[in-house]
Amino acid sequence: MNTRQQTASNPDTRPVSLGFIFGLCLFALIAILSRLWLMGPTELAGGDRLWQLSIDASLKAEAQTTSVQIHPPLETSKLKIIQRSLHHPGFRIRNWKEDALERRSILAFANRHGIQSLKVEFFIHQLASQSQPQKSKRSLLTNSQREQLLQDSEILQMSNPIVQQTLRSLAPAPAERPQVIENIFSYLQLFTASYQKDELNVPTTLSNRRATTLDRALAMVALCRAAGFPSRVISGLILKEEIETEPHYWVEVYLDEQWLAYDIAAGYREAVPENYLSLRRDGFDIVQVLNGELMKVNYDLEREYDHPYLSQFKSKNFLSIFNLQRLPLDTRNELAILMLLPLGVLITALCRHLAGLRSYGVFTPTLLALAMVYTDILSTLLVFFIVSGLAVAGRSLFPASITRIPRLAIIFTLVALLLSFTSSLMDYYDLRQGQGIILLPIIILTSLVDRLYRTIEDKGITIAMHRLAWTVIITLLCLPVVQFETLGQLLLSYPEIHFVSLALFLLLADYKGKQLIHLPLIKFLAEPEREKKPKTKPTEGEQHAP
Repeated sequence: MNTRQQTASNPDTRPVSLGFIFGLCLFALIAILSRLWLMGPTELAGGDRLWQLSIDASLKAEAQTTSVQIHPPLETSKLKIIQRSLHHPGFRIRNWKEDALERRSILAFANRHGIQSLKVEFFIHQLASQSQPQKSKRSLLTNSQREQLLQDSEILQMSNPIVQQTLRSLAPAPAERPQVIENIFSYLQLFTASYQKDELNVPTTLSNRRATTLDRALAMVALCRAAGFPSRVISGLILKEEIETEPHYWVEVYLDEQWLAYDIAAGYREAVPENYLSLRRDGFDIVQVLNGELMKVNYDLEREYDHPYLSQFKSKNFLSIFNLQRLPLDTRNELAILMLLPLGVLITALCRHLAGLRSYGVFTPTLLALAMVYTDILSTLLVFFIVSGLAVAGRSLFPASITRIPRLAIIFTLVALLLSFTSSLMDYYDLRQGQGIILLPIIILTSLVDRLYRTIEDKGITIAMHRLAWTVIITLLCLPVVQFETLGQLLLSYPEIHFVSLALFLLLADYKGKQLIHLPLIKFLAEPEREKKPKTKPTEGEQHAP
C-alpha cells in the first residue's frame, strides 16, 4: 500500500472541509471590513499635520561598485514616520549594519552603468503641541561615542591656530562650562549670513566672518569639540510650506548627560522647535555616493490633507493593539518582513508538495532569503558554500571511528575559524559591508548542516547535493517575496490577509494528485535513486537473532 492510499484510509488524515477553507477566506474579508469600520474614518486630530517628503537623487553610477546611502528622518515624540516607499530602478537595496547611528540608513548598490535615479518618499505625522521646545532626555555616552564626537577632521581643523586663538578669546580659564557654549553661540551669531557655497573649512569661516548655515554649524562643532564638549552637526529639514525646500543645519552639544540643540541662524538655544526634522546626526550629506558622482538632489516637502494609512484615535483603547501602524517606523519595517515570511514558506510548500522538489526543510529557503535581505546575496552564498563544503568534506577528513555528533562539533569549530579569517580577508579588500554579515547566515545554517550531514550518511552524496541545489534555487525564488516591501506594509496594515494564507496551506495539504516532477518532460529533475550501501557481514548477535 503506498503513502497516498494509507492517507486515504486513515481517518485522522481525512481531507480538510472546503467549507472550512472558504470560512477562513470569509473571516479574512469580514476582519478587514471590521477594521476599516471600527478604526474610524481617515482623519487628522485637531492641530496635527501630515507631510510628504520626497528625496530624488540622480547620479552617475558604475555597476557593482557605486553605492548610495540615504539618511531617513529620525522619529521624535511629536514626529512619526507612518510610511516609506522606494523607487529604485537600477539599484538593489541592502540594510546598513555598520554603525548603530547609521543602521537605519537606506543603502543601495547600482546594477547598471550610466545616469541613474533613486527616489524615496516619507509620510510624516506631526502631532500638535502647545508646549515650548523641550530639552532632550538624559542619555549616557560610551567611551567610543565620546571619542568619536570629539575627534578632528580636515574640515574642522581644531588644532589650527585660528581655531585655537578664537577659542581662547571665547573661553577664558575661569569661565563656567555652560557659559563657554553660550559665548561660542553668541560669537557665531555676529557673522554675516552668506548663501554662497564655498569649500567647507572652519579656519576660513572664522577668518572671513561670513558663513552659510552649514558653515556656522561646523564652526560651532569645531570650537565646542576643541573646548572638550562632544558635539555634532544635525542635518535635516524644517517642516513648513515653502516653494523650495533646502536642507537646514543645526548643532547638538552634549552637556550634563543631555543633548542641547542650537540653531545659530534662527537664534534657538538649548532646544529647537518640534517641526525640526532630523535626517542625519554627525554629518551634513543627507545623500552620500561612494565610487560614483552625485549629479543632483531634489527635496520636495508638501503638506497632505488625507492619507489612507493614517487613522487617529480620539482616545487610547484596547482596539489600538490591533493597529500595527501605530508602532515606530523601525519596528514596522521589521514586522513587515516578518509578515512576508509565510509567503516564502508558501512558495517552498508549493515546490515540495505540488511540484515534488526536495529541499532541506520547509523553512530553510525562506530563512536563507531573509539572511540575504539583512546582509547580501554574495556574503550569504559564501557562508552557505563554506559550511556546506566542510560538511561534505567531513566524511573523509576524519576517521570513521568518530561518531556524527563529535564530527559535527569539529566541523563547526572549523567553520568558525575559516569564516573569521574570511571576514578579515573581505575587510582587507574592502568587500565587507556590515558587522552582522557572517553571524545571521551562520545561525540559520546551523540546522542545515546537521540535515546535510545526516543525508550524506543515510542516502549518499548524490541525493544530498541534489537537495542542496534545490534548496538554493527555492531560496532565490523566495528572495523577491521577502524583499517586496510594499506588500509587507500592506500585510502589516491588514494582517487578516494571512487567514487566506492559512486557507491556501490547508488547500495545498488536501491535494492528493500527481506531482509535477513525475511528468515526462521534467522527470529528469526528480531526485535520483538512493545509493546502495555495500553489504556487510552480520555480527554474531545478528546471526543468532530469531
